[in-house]
Amino acid sequence: MLHGGDFLVAFLWIALEPGSSLPKTLAHRATFRLVRPDGTEQEYVVEGAPVQISTRVPIQLQPPLPAAHWLMANGPSKLGEHRLFLRTVDGKTSNTQRFASDWMLLGPDKGLVAGDVAQNSSWHSYGVPVLAVADGVVVDLADGLPDNVPLAEERAVPMTREGMVGNYVVLQLEEERYAFYGHLKAGTLAVSVGDRVAAGQELGKIGNSGNSDAPHLHFHVADDPDPLSGEGVPFAFTSFAVLDTLDAAFWEKMLSGSVSWKEPADAEPSFRTSEMPTGELIVEFK
Repeated sequence: MLHGGDFLVAFLWIALEPGSSLPKTLAHRATFRLVRPDGTEQEYVVEGAPVQISTRVPIQLQPPLPAAHWLMANGPSKLGEHRLFLRTVDGKTSNTQRFASDWMLLGPDKGLVAGDVAQNSSWHSYGVPVLAVADGVVVDLADGLPDNVPLAEERAVPMTREGMVGNYVVLQLEEERYAFYGHLKAGTLAVSVGDRVAAGQELGKIGNSGNSDAPHLHFHVADDPDPLSGEGVPFAFTSFAVLDTLDAAFWEKMLSGSVSWKEPADAEPSFRTSEMPTGELIVEFK
């Protein structure tokens, strides 16, 4: 029940069968029941303006990370935390992280960390290069923010608009297509604003800066270069293999350092091309 001054945001995940034609527009209709102070009720319907469905083909990208086995967490899904990340910046509400994901390297033991979990250097992801997903131009970056202590409750810097994303690089790939790399390690950025880079070129190294619990890469593509504004847009990796699908509870145990991933004995890698990975996965880049 909503009271005066309350508001509600509804997130819908509409799945179409492969090969289905996309609708040209999408419209919403909501039915409300108003309960008056005297107990009487009135039902009424509110219809929103039709929204145009984009027919732009998702941009094709190379992996943002070297060949290895990676945990992809918080990927696009019905209730993924990135997809629910609505923010109002400069008076405009948007979700730049709608199709974002977090990436952590699996070590030889298939775990995320070996040694003291409170040391960034114990995490296999720490210091691993991040790579340009396509030819592009560096249009924004931030450097100099310290790393957090892994799994600590407090962050190294206040969680302001600037502090949340940590050290980062924004790469313009096409018109209204910007690749964002977040939580990088201070002093490792290998590019400057205005640089033209080639696909596969190193941009910096994974760190634990900003709103980050442990060393990882936050990656997304949006239609605006600002890390916290604009709308997230879908993309496709040229190729990758899915080795396993995880549930959130298991990968959170992996994050604590208490368990490692065990490859299912009867599982066969699922090779994907021109696709965006979703959900929580163990992914192999080659």
